[in-house]
Amino acid sequence: MRRYFAWGCALVLVTSSALAAESVAPRVEGTAIGSDTALEIARRAAVARYGETHIRGEEPLTARLNQRGNWVVSGTMPEEAMGGVIEVEVAGSSGKILQMVHGQ
Repeated sequence: MRRYFAWGCALVLVTSSALAAESVAPRVEGTAIGSDTALEIARRAAVARYGETHIRGEEPLTARLNQRGNWVVSGTMPEEAMGGVIEVEVAGSSGKILQMVHGQ
């Protein structure tokens, strides 16, 4: 009975570790920062410029890697809204903000 309990605990531990590892966004080869870090950098900069309430209305923010190896973080426009969203380009090599614009 103890053997089955030990095996069950080991299975739960291995499964939860594997799931946790999958939830962390990996860094892309050639970049120093991953998408999660780029999202955090861009969000903080956008909140500093446009305010927490405004940026919260554009969540979730998404990150994609462009051809230059930089992360482009964009807001999501609600279906009922008109206008544009935040777009921040974050250097993949350093995390420096290269550009921040807001569509209209």
